[in-house]
Amino acid sequence: ARNRPARQWQWPRIDRRHAGLVLAVLALALLLAALGWWWTHRRPALPPEPVSQAPAGVLHVTDAAPVLVEDLPAADLPEAVANPGLDPRDQAMLADPDLELARSADFYAWYAAGHPVPADESGAHATAANQPAATLETVDDDN
Repeated sequence: ARNRPARQWQWPRIDRRHAGLVLAVLALALLLAALGWWWTHRRPALPPEPVSQAPAGVLHVTDAAPVLVEDLPAADLPEAVANPGLDPRDQAMLADPDLELARSADFYAWYAAGHPVPADESGAHATAANQPAATLETVDDDN
């Protein structure tokens, strides 16, 4: 019996069409990887100028404006004067430093009892409902 020499592994032979397809898939994968890297490392594009909703000719605040902070000395602050028309008991209550804590505790107890949160009425609102200029027409008007 003859001993045949062991064959070594070789790359499989492929035709030109399959080779082109393999190269196209590799190029597409490389392109997608490059686009993914660029997308994660790109810098955000900022607008060249701040955009304002203010009408023309009106000054507006921009985000790029510098912010200056200055500490005010406590000696320049005026003394808090209670309203002289109030009852002395009310003045004592308003002067109490724990008043805000008591107000928030009262609100939280009210909310925990299941009552709904009141509507925010701090903004401007109409004082009276607008009345329609003419009466509304109905189906009964023709009869």
